Amino acid sequence: PTTENLIITYIQKSDNITINNGIINSNVTKVRLYNNTGIEIDSWKIQENRNQANIQVHIKKPIIGLYIVKVETTNGEYTKKILIE
Repeated sequence: PTTENLIITYIQKSDNITINNGIINSNVTKVRLYNNTGIEIDSWKIQENRNQANIQVHIKKPIIGLYIVKVETTNGEYTKKILIE
């Protein structure tokens, strides 16, 4: 799957990860956050009836560094690196 219709953004001010899922017939089911060594830091289960255009998850007590966001959907998995400063 391509990421052109799934936009993952980190909002520094609110420590939120925002996901805009524009993929037709695809729902985000889970979001996972990994540190740069591949250890899972947090995960969020996304409700089935959630608005797919504006999914937000909050990172608790973020530490400066590089992270990987993995978004699991009904059509596959997508990853993106984010930098927390």
